[in-house]
Amino acid sequence: MYRYFVRQIHDQQLAEDLYQDTWSKVMNAAAQYQVKAKFTTWLYKIAHNLLIDHVRVVKPLDNISPLADEQQMDSLEADNLNAPEPRLQQQQQLNMMKACIADLPAVQKEAFLLNIEMGMTAAMISDIANVTLEATKSRIRYAYQSIKQCIAHKLQEIR
Repeated sequence: MYRYFVRQIHDQQLAEDLYQDTWSKVMNAAAQYQVKAKFTTWLYKIAHNLLIDHVRVVKPLDNISPLADEQQMDSLEADNLNAPEPRLQQQQQLNMMKACIADLPAVQKEAFLLNIEMGMTAAMISDIANVTLEATKSRIRYAYQSIKQCIAHKLQEIR
């Protein structure tokens, strides 16, 4: 959940605060919890609502950056990271992916990150975001398409 906050707001201190606030709300609302969905769905719905509340108060939603500079995608790590060429190439790929994710509309970005990073299903994400399952599936699909097109465009620019 902490990683979810960091990737959404790109501010580790604020992510820690929201993380703590989430657990505080969970503890306060534990007595009202009803097993209608997975616990993680309920937990991320609380986190989602705190993030939305924060964004409404502090800054426009489109300025949220999805990835913290200090963290890299685990899937891009390779066995030979010590070699400079693969490391440089992986850093370029990571930066390209960060830029493409950052360009996504906020609702697509959130659905994509919950799906990819947290491993949540579209049904769980639709419960968290309080939208229909079809809307969530569309958001995820459009996010993938947008990222794919963005990367293709960036690769053409490089060549």
